[in-house]
Formats: sequence, structure tokens, C-alpha cells
Amino acid sequence: MTPQSTWRKIDDYPLFVMDTYEDYHFDRYLKTGILPLPPGFSLPAGGCSCFSAFNLPDQAIFGRNYDWTKNIPILLLFTHPANGYASASMVDLSLGFGTKEPSWKDPRDRQLLSLAPYIPLDGMNERGLTVALMKVPKAQAPSDPNKVNIIFLAAIRLMLDKAQSVDEAISLLGEYNITFIQQHFLIADAGGNSAIMEFVDGEIKVIRSKHPWQISTNFILSDNLESPRTMCARYNTIDRTLEQTQGRISTEKAMSLLKDVSQHGAVNTTIFSMIYNLINGEIDIAVDRKFDRLYHYGLNMQK
Repeated sequence: MTPQSTWRKIDDYPLFVMDTYEDYHFDRYLKTGILPLPPGFSLPAGGCSCFSAFNLPDQAIFGRNYDWTKNIPILLLFTHPANGYASASMVDLSLGFGTKEPSWKDPRDRQLLSLAPYIPLDGMNERGLTVALMKVPKAQAPSDPNKVNIIFLAAIRLMLDKAQSVDEAISLLGEYNITFIQQHFLIADAGGNSAIMEFVDGEIKVIRSKHPWQISTNFILSDNLESPRTMCARYNTIDRTLEQTQGRISTEKAMSLLKDVSQHGAVNTTIFSMIYNLINGEIDIAVDRKFDRLYHYGLNMQK
């Protein structure tokens, strides 16, 4: 019999890994938009760097740095919903725990951890659909009184559970009001497609890649399509590298690129760096800019 949930600590940062087959009732949430958040629960901001690259044979790479406040508990979460795609996602546990390290032995902590599927920062599903959020200076999503409201983190769960392509993900998001949004999304799939989805002045704007790579950091790309490199040094570094290689980049080189644009400052520091391989399901994680010590995991991919 498959255990409902497993929980283990793998790094003293701390980084945890959780594998769950439990029903987190996401379909019910999509009908009601009601999520019982506990007192003191907050939503993340964060500054990040993210890119997709597709131009090596049989390879699709998605790289991501999550930059925010240092020494927060983080979680690599594997979910296996009965009515959706299995996925791996990263969760910022400070949203519910602050800097406190959660304990699986504490019933109150376990109850709070049951919300983890609703608050992913990024992730990849078994069909290769991958998505990440990045903070931007402003965002305003459309609002339709006839649509259900879902928080922007749950929008990532929606895409991971229900979409297998960029087009499907964009279509799904259009069926809901996305609330508390201060971010935009980079979405990619195993077919080599990617798009940045932004929420500007009550409209959804979709920027599709013109190259076998795409980059997103922390500015509104739809307002700066002519000169994006001038907006962010991290964007500039990634774009020059991927232009030179024409999107041909190995997993190792991709992690090295994340190292080049990682942050270590008084406000933002790189908490974790992720490489998702959208074809074979391999996942590499570096924690707290320790790029010489990687954690390797995998997701069983379904064609």
C-alpha cells in the first residue's frame, strides 16, 4: 500500500522533501475559491531569475533562482493527484511558519503543511509543463464577477495539475480571476514552447518566445520589448549567454548560469536554484548558493 505522505529533511538550510498521495481537494477549491488560510499566513514577494532553453537534441531546460529573505524553510513537494498530473514543485514554507522549522511530529504543523500544494513557487509536471513566478513592480489581473477567484500561487497548482502544454496553461488561467498577483509567470513545455504571462492594467498579456530560449526576471517585459537588456543586469547576462549558444545549454552549464546571476545582498539572496529537465524529469537543486553541493531528484515522466 502506498503511504499517504513521506517527510524528510535533506539539508540544514533547512530544505525538506515531501511526497504525498493525499487528496488536497483542489477541484473543490476551483469551484469555490475558498481556501482556509490560517492566521498570520502571508504571501511571498521575492526577486528571481528564470529561463527556458530548448536547442539541444532531446532536451528542454528550465532554470530558476528564487531570491528572497535568507534562512527560510523550503520544501520540494511531490504530489500525485487522482484527478490531475503528478508534479514536483518548490514551496516557501515561511508563508506559514516564518523562520521556524516545521516538525512532522506536531499535528498543528502537519495541518499547515496540508496547504503546501496550494502555494508552489514553481514546478514541473509529468507531461513536462513547467512554470515559475517572478515579482514585478505592478500587476493587475482581469476581474470577472462570473469567474471564481483563485490566489496566484494556486494558479501555479492549476497549471501543474491540469495542463500539459503552454497553450493549455494560458487557456486555463483565463477561466479564473487571479488574485493577490504581484508577479508574472514564465511557462514552458516539453515541446519547446514557452511564454511569459503578465497581468497589466486588467488585461492578460502573453509574450511568446521568438527564439529557442526565453528569459524572465523582475520587470514588465511587455512594456520593454525593444530593449529588455537595459532593464536588468541579470536578464542581460542570461540573454547574452543563451544568444551565444543559441539556446544550446547543458544542465551543468545552466546551473553555472544560475550561479552567475545569483544574489547575495542585504535585501535579496538566492535561496535556491533549480534546473528542471522537461524531457527526462531530472531535477537539480542548489541551496543557499552552494553550487558545489547539488541535490538530484527525478519525476517519472509520461508521454
